[in-house]
Amino acid sequence: MIGCPPGNLISKAFAFHHGFQMALRLSASLVGSESFRRKVARAAYLRAMDRTDAGWLLQCISGRRDPNNFCTLDKMWPLPNVWLGVSAEDQQRADERIPLLLPTPAAVRFVSVEPMLGPVDLSCLQHDREFEVDALTGAHGVLRPLRGKGPSLDWVIAGCESGHGARPADVSWFRSLKDQCVAAGTPYFLKQMMVPQCGGKPKLSKMPELDGRVWDQVPSEVQL
Repeated sequence: MIGCPPGNLISKAFAFHHGFQMALRLSASLVGSESFRRKVARAAYLRAMDRTDAGWLLQCISGRRDPNNFCTLDKMWPLPNVWLGVSAEDQQRADERIPLLLPTPAAVRFVSVEPMLGPVDLSCLQHDREFEVDALTGAHGVLRPLRGKGPSLDWVIAGCESGHGARPADVSWFRSLKDQCVAAGTPYFLKQMMVPQCGGKPKLSKMPELDGRVWDQVPSEVQL
């Protein structure tokens, strides 16, 4: 998780060739701005001077190796190798963070609901108590039915807390989140969950079964 980092730091991260995921708390105005795209272009140019893994982006930006020319980069924005997401451990954090993520330019937008500390309804986010957002369909508005349409989440990850002093998570919370994703057709990835044991304490299970199957779904273009 990178919380509100300087624009220069993030622009350097965007300039890497390798695909990766970042959980960020950034505004759409930053990542979508012309000044930010210029910083990415320059970061790719400088990196390509002594490394080869940014050459691909350098070629996309300018055949003349001009770090300030980002016309082509502007056309391919958002960059296909960068996924952006937020963590949202409960409904309050989901309400606060996901509506800021959705308008942010990204190849894939995801939420990591972990450690899950309470039930989360992604279909009914209350943003600043001003309007309602269905993060799984992109619908939004002040009153229902929600008539606005915008970007939606591409992936939902969930998992319980682990380690000494871990706070409990009810299986019904994970089931509810799964049902929401299934209804909307959004990939659901259940990373870990405490599973009840016969005559003993619940045991942490990685990639557990829930309702008869393992939920290891990812966006369609990705193969794990």
